Order: sequence, then C-alpha cells, then structure tokens
Amino acid sequence: MPVDTRSICSLPKVRAWPAVALALLAAALVLGVVVTETDALTARDDAISGGLHALDSGWVHTSVSIVAVGFSSVTGLAVLCVWAAALVLRGRRLAALATVLTVSVGWGGVMVLKYVFDRPRPLFDAADGPSYPSGHTALAVSVVFAAFFLARRTDRRDTIATAGVLLVLLVMFARVIAGAHYLTDTVGAVFAASAAIVAFCGVWNAAIPRVLRRHPALAGPGEVVAPRAPRPVPPVPAGTGATHCRPRKVPGGAAPADSEGAAAGAVTQDG
Repeated sequence: MPVDTRSICSLPKVRAWPAVALALLAAALVLGVVVTETDALTARDDAISGGLHALDSGWVHTSVSIVAVGFSSVTGLAVLCVWAAALVLRGRRLAALATVLTVSVGWGGVMVLKYVFDRPRPLFDAADGPSYPSGHTALAVSVVFAAFFLARRTDRRDTIATAGVLLVLLVMFARVIAGAHYLTDTVGAVFAASAAIVAFCGVWNAAIPRVLRRHPALAGPGEVVAPRAPRPVPPVPAGTGATHCRPRKVPGGAAPADSEGAAAGAVTQDG
C-alpha cells in the first residue's frame, strides 16, 4: 500500500504537547541528577551493568558489536543522508525534511545533555565521551519515530511500531552488555529523545501549514497539501434581505409615498 503523502504535512498531534514534552524532559533531567550527583542508584546500576556485561562473549559479543557499529555516529549520519536522498528522488521533499529534522532533534538533543551531565563511563569500558544519556539509544529512538511518522497512515503502521520498540530495547541492552553504558544511561536517552521529538511535532504542526501556504513549492510533486478551509458564511435572517431599504427623506421632512400609493392617488384624481 503506498504511503499517504498527506500524512507528512502534519505530524502526529499530541494533546497538551508542551506539558508532555516538559514531563519527559524533567524525567531525563531528574534521572541525570540522581545518577551523577547522588549514590541512590549507583549500587544497583553497577550490579546490572556487571551482570549483563558478563554475557559479552561468543555470538552475543558479535551481535553487540554489530549494534555498536550500526548505530554509531558515522553510520547514523550516512543512513540519514541516504534515507533523505531516497525520499527526495521519489518527489517527497517535505517527507525528507521532516525525517531529517526528527532524527536530528531527537539525537542532537541527547548529545547536548551528554556534556551537561558528563557522567563517566563504566569502569570496564574504554570508549571516549560522557556516558549519560546513551547516544546509540537516542539514535535508535529517533529513527523509529521518523519511520513511524512516514508510515502512520498505512497498513505497516503497527508492524513498524512493534519492530521499533523491539529495536530500541535491543540497542539499550546491547550497549549495557558491551559495557559502554549503565542501564540508566539508556533509559535517560529514551526520555530525552522522546521529549525533543514531541516538542518538535508541536512546533512543526504549528509552523508548516503557514509556510506551505506561502511557499507551496516546498512540497514535492508527489505530496498533497490540504488547502486552508474557507470561513463559513453566516446565514441571512428572513426578512432582512438585500431588497429591503429604508425610505429616503425629501425636503420638508415628509417621507415620499411608495409607488403603489402614488398610483392609487392618481386614479382617484382622474375619477
């Protein structure tokens, strides 16, 4: 079934999206403060991370390594460029723009938070850069959101949603098994990326209709932009039509007689 191109002109509308985005961001920030400034979750984080890292051998290690490379920064940028180019070549410039912005906002927002919290990596990891939140997990979340937006009005919607949730869980646990992150790093990435994308949807839905009305060429030839609905015209009450008019005044203050009255007077005088 072909993708309904009208779906990309407006992203999913989340009720009270500012509140939802702020709640998700607050969850990510609070969790970041807890894991970096207190010891409330340190022991449990270390135990989970160490237990899962013990599985990093054999085929599990191979699978974890594939996930690490597949959702790295270099691979993510390459896939995003190819994805956007494919959409443009199919005449879906607006879809390409929405896809690039969705991934960039969700992924980029998490990368900023990394350097805000500057949490050290687990002791058995040699990777560079802060640990909280997980960039690999943020990229997975952003890609899943973008794919769902493209297919949300097709019969592939449920399949993509289910596969997307499983993919995010796979990346989350793969990063912990690899010893590159604590479990809280991956959970914080889900909160932060989701907050950024929910906020982006609200801004896009408010701005893109106005932009397209002024610059309709931004939409590709294969995309449909719904026109602005005309304002309803209120009905005219009966007896107040355009044919009704007030009598004009004549010098002397007397109102002129209507045509029927004048004709009747003329007949009387003749008789």
